[in-house]
Amino acid sequence: MSYEVTKSIGKHSYRYQVTSRRDPSTRRVEQTWRYLGRSHSPADDRAADSRARIIAAILQLLDKRDVAHVTVTVIAQTARVSRATFYRHFASKSSALEVTLEKAFSEMRRTTGYRLLDEPITSIDVERARLSTWLESTLRNSVRSAGVLRAAESSAALQRGRSRNSEENHKAVHDVLTHYLARLRSAGIVAPASDEVLADGIQCVISGIFKRVVYDRKVASEAALIKAGVELICSALFSSVRRPPDRGGVHSNVAGPW
Repeated sequence: MSYEVTKSIGKHSYRYQVTSRRDPSTRRVEQTWRYLGRSHSPADDRAADSRARIIAAILQLLDKRDVAHVTVTVIAQTARVSRATFYRHFASKSSALEVTLEKAFSEMRRTTGYRLLDEPITSIDVERARLSTWLESTLRNSVRSAGVLRAAESSAALQRGRSRNSEENHKAVHDVLTHYLARLRSAGIVAPASDEVLADGIQCVISGIFKRVVYDRKVASEAALIKAGVELICSALFSSVRRPPDRGGVHSNVAGPW
């Protein structure tokens, strides 16, 4: 027989799974305990909520003002927490900014949707639509936290974290693009070319749009810039490919080396 037990030690609670069995020879009941982890209390949930509100407040504030004007007092007021609560979670404003920056980059990686480009290759039209969707998603996610990214550019304390995360994101996108372009080329979807060069070219367009929106603050032009960039990349990549001949008005749905 198994059951769960919660033991309180100090201010924390810990969960265990207890398994009982009776020894057939001695008829004595023996128990084994297996540690399952800490039990989350309402206080834990409140602490997590306060921390999340502080990070959200920093992101919100940096979209509207320079990092020098985002003080601990302003952050606490925006997050609806006390200064004491702020300092329970973060040693300083700089440490809070570092965590916020890491979260912003982590969210970019999580929502990029790399797996979309790993699906089976089909037709030109499907692949063009697939790449368009991926490019738009990648661009929108990359400019979503513009304020904290601008802050990282102007803050010496944050530049190292920004540089490291940018390199990681760049490499991840480059690897995904190179693999996808190689598969497109093997299937005859794109004309023969260097996959590395094509991936670099696509990333140059992405970086250019990112710079215009984030650092040049062309936020009002974000949608138009993204649409233009996606169209430019897809037109350059797919327009030179010769489609299969029309057989009775029906095109093949499967890509091939035509």
